[in-house]
Amino acid sequence: MTEVLQLSRNTKVYIRDTQSDAANSSNQGWEIPVLDGYAFSQATESVEITLSEATDSAGASRRGSSKFNTALAPVEWSLTTYARPFKGVGTYTANSGKWDNGAGIQHASEEALWAYFTLGTGLNYTPGNTTGNSTWADAITQNTNQMLIDFTGSNKPALRVFELYFILGAVGTGEKSNYKLVDTCVNSVTIDFDIEGIAQLQWSGYAKNIVASNTAWAQANTITEANVSTNTLIRNRISTLTCTTSNTGVMAGFANTYNIVLTGGSITLENNITYLTPEELAKVNIPLGHVTGTRSISGTFKAYLNDDYSANSSGKLYRDLVAQTSVTTTIFQLSVNIGGVGTPRVEFIMPTATLEIPTHSIEDVIALDFNFKAIPTTLSQTDEATIKYVGPVFA
Repeated sequence: MTEVLQLSRNTKVYIRDTQSDAANSSNQGWEIPVLDGYAFSQATESVEITLSEATDSAGASRRGSSKFNTALAPVEWSLTTYARPFKGVGTYTANSGKWDNGAGIQHASEEALWAYFTLGTGLNYTPGNTTGNSTWADAITQNTNQMLIDFTGSNKPALRVFELYFILGAVGTGEKSNYKLVDTCVNSVTIDFDIEGIAQLQWSGYAKNIVASNTAWAQANTITEANVSTNTLIRNRISTLTCTTSNTGVMAGFANTYNIVLTGGSITLENNITYLTPEELAKVNIPLGHVTGTRSISGTFKAYLNDDYSANSSGKLYRDLVAQTSVTTTIFQLSVNIGGVGTPRVEFIMPTATLEIPTHSIEDVIALDFNFKAIPTTLSQTDEATIKYVGPVFA
């Protein structure tokens, strides 16, 4: 028998939409380019029964135990992608890997993950065809200038689910192994500002169960456009942060705009999902499904302490924050341009974000850490943030 070992570098990852509706009868698929370090696993939950009794007349005591499997835990998965905005070339044909019929529409290689992060249950996706373009209702809007991601459709008790495939051995001619994660949902995504690196997104979530087989991915009409292009990658070093006072009446004492030069930081978006599993006796219970929790968008910005107050820099913002004792919630509009003002870039616009008083990091060059949280204008709104992708024509 020939030994078959699978190498992680030969893995490809795919998403397949499984909600059948008139607009999506083709069960659209996407190839998601991922980095090294992906993971997926499903544990077994169990209980152990032990004895605790006194000795019998012979001085003996039973000390045995028993163990029962009670349930399968939900699958936990994680993967990392680059942020890759681009303009599609258009001229859609079946099985060409393209998004749209029209040329120049803004997309991203990881676009489907963003859509499932923000989409509630419902009929929300229409694939492209030979006469039209793909659309995501209540999640993503696109034109030739930008791709906008918002949370309009995310105030739902559950998110739209999909199938997530890890195809081991997909690259090469060896044996292939197919791991399908059923009823997958996206729980969180984090983007870090490592100024020496390329913009990356760290994704994680849950699924109902894992199905393993040796069938290769054979999904027709899988979108792969621009996945191998490198001119769509974003350099973190040229990122910028603008901090604007959103209400000068309440926020008296603050400058209108602070321009902060970043040295690092991160933004984390959370759906705070929990999985429900029955607890019936005499069986191994299977996870039922997920429910969403509080949506949370928060993170940290890192900057050197710049005491040029005339420039409304980091030191001026620190001084203004610590001087406020009557403002209980400091509201700013934060605009982060990852990649600067050119293309490709990703912008996070948070119109009502709160800033905590930053902490000092005493190093060779003294720095400040600004913790923030994006909040909606009211508790029932979904306007904490808008994410804008702007990419070039890929090469």
